[in-house]
Amino acid sequence: EEKYNKRVVKATRIIEAVNAHSHEASLLHIKRNAAVHLVRTTAFLADGTPIEYSVAYYPGDRNRFSIELIRK
Repeated sequence: EEKYNKRVVKATRIIEAVNAHSHEASLLHIKRNAAVHLVRTTAFLADGTPIEYSVAYYPGDRNRFSIELIRK
């Protein structure tokens, strides 16, 4: 934020249950087709411009997600 003078004002995160393909299974040291959480996140500037995008896989048997919703 300080270096580029860009401020993230919101992000969307999609969490989806999927089965691991060979590549993800190898990286996570799990069996192919094991349950994983696929998490896609996009962060946005105030004008709606997306500035960051990430994709992450989490093993389905050893993660917990906490989501807080606040109305403004």
